[in-house]
Amino acid sequence: MAEKLVFDTSLDGLFHRALSGRITPELRTELKGLGIDLGKKLPPAVSRETWYRALDLSARACFPSVDARAALRELGVQMMKGIEETFFGKTMAPVVRMLGPRRILERVPKNMKSANNFAEGSVIRLEEHAMQLDVNDVGDAPEVMQGSLEQIVRWAGAKTVDVTFTFEQPPAARFIVRWTE
Repeated sequence: MAEKLVFDTSLDGLFHRALSGRITPELRTELKGLGIDLGKKLPPAVSRETWYRALDLSARACFPSVDARAALRELGVQMMKGIEETFFGKTMAPVVRMLGPRRILERVPKNMKSANNFAEGSVIRLEEHAMQLDVNDVGDAPEVMQGSLEQIVRWAGAKTVDVTFTFEQPPAARFIVRWTE
């Protein structure tokens, strides 16, 4: 298989949108050491390992008042909020709400392909307001996907959302998403 890469759209969404006001000079320096220089044009892609290291550094630096798992989850929430604030996100908001949580979740596996070249997923409907999402590679940070799923389902119109996961065979994870409308 080719090198596992995370694309610049993910980098832009995280660093220029979601965390734009939270990046400390120390974090900026650490990211530069990983090859992510926020003062220059972002690279077209970074390795899977660089991405997960950048997530860990960013979560700890931007959400220091919570434990590591909660910080990674919040990072996922903020990533999706960042996307919502882009031109694309604002344009798509009416469509996202019209489709609703179930149909948005059914599209997650396809949308994952725009973020990187290695993660694949499948979705199973469990109940009227419950879906299972299996992802083959969430690195060592399933909490980021947990937070992202929470925010996606909220964006699609859910009133309450609960996302749990099992991480028995890393880097694969199984997410159960439940919501009310």
